[in-house]
Amino acid sequence: MKAYIKVIYSSEGASPGEVEKAFTEIGFLRLKGSSVFEIDVSEETELSEKLDKLHDALRGLEVRYMSSIQVPEEAPSTEVPSYRQRLEKWRAIGIDVDYLMEALERNIDDFREHAKEIWVAQIDRIADEREREMAELEAKKKLEDAREGILREVEMEGRSFHELVNTIDIDSEILSDILDDLVEKGRIKAEQKGRHVIFVLT
Repeated sequence: MKAYIKVIYSSEGASPGEVEKAFTEIGFLRLKGSSVFEIDVSEETELSEKLDKLHDALRGLEVRYMSSIQVPEEAPSTEVPSYRQRLEKWRAIGIDVDYLMEALERNIDDFREHAKEIWVAQIDRIADEREREMAELEAKKKLEDAREGILREVEMEGRSFHELVNTIDIDSEILSDILDDLVEKGRIKAEQKGRHVIFVLT
């Protein structure tokens, strides 16, 4: 009689190679392309002895296993989902599946037309979200670059607001906000020199 053991590995446990070695030393063979091992025994008593030895051999390897006298199901189902099942998956992303189902039953061309419109709208929405994300990232980077640019400019001799406006590529109101923030955080300070206020590193 043949018996089968399906192994469930753990990322915190022994490697597949170590586990396979423990199996083969007891007489098990791994089925090609799977995590299932098989053994051929003459009677249940022998199988029980083999399983006891295997249990001891796997102790501490952090793996789980299931024994069976039938080949465990290893591969995922190859059954192709129906068009209704595939349409149901669209519901999760907010598509009006019920309307499309009705259109599909009523008129195939009508279904095609509405399905295309829906997917174009979905694609546009994704593209718009990405554009907003990119714009936000670009604005954030521009602010970070401006902050670094200000710190570089005031490092040696200090700079006036007018000088910074001419050297830092950013709107004057935003520049003023950044300067206020840097002063508040103690990164720079404002000093009166003659008729001008000069920003310098602290």
